[in-house]
Amino acid sequence: SNQVLQILLSDSYLDMGFSWSKPESHYENEVAEFLAKTNLQAYEGALLKNGWDDMETLLAIEDADMKDAGLLPHHAAVLRAALHEERRRRSAADGSKVVVAFLQSVGMERYADVLLGHGFDEMETLLLIEEADMQQLGLPRGHVLKLKKKLKEYADGEHKVSQDQPVLQP
Repeated sequence: SNQVLQILLSDSYLDMGFSWSKPESHYENEVAEFLAKTNLQAYEGALLKNGWDDMETLLAIEDADMKDAGLLPHHAAVLRAALHEERRRRSAADGSKVVVAFLQSVGMERYADVLLGHGFDEMETLLLIEEADMQQLGLPRGHVLKLKKKLKEYADGEHKVSQDQPVLQP
């Protein structure tokens, strides 16, 4: 719209430190990168100026805040959908960390990639794994038995995964 174009061409936009020649691979922060991925980079200056300068904060933005930042209704809908997807992605990543921590605690972290890659990315799902699944994924018989035993202990509340234990990225 004309209003957005006027903002983009105004001196105040350029005074905020943004330019047309910014390389695509370099962003001032994670919010700028996120907005670029969602084609909403036109709102970067207004959002950053209003304090939406990190993803934790941006994930909490409400409709009234988007309106205050000047987002057009259809752009607000795009941002809402992208933020919903980002929350879902982060939630899945958090679940994966618990699985990885569990596998580390039982000495089976070498199987993290294959298990996560086949959808066993939350403890709820991992607890449902069957012996045939483990064998199909290439776990040797001894490790299948060990994992079954440790999962049973976990389900029965006998096995504790330390929250303080560092999680290695799979």
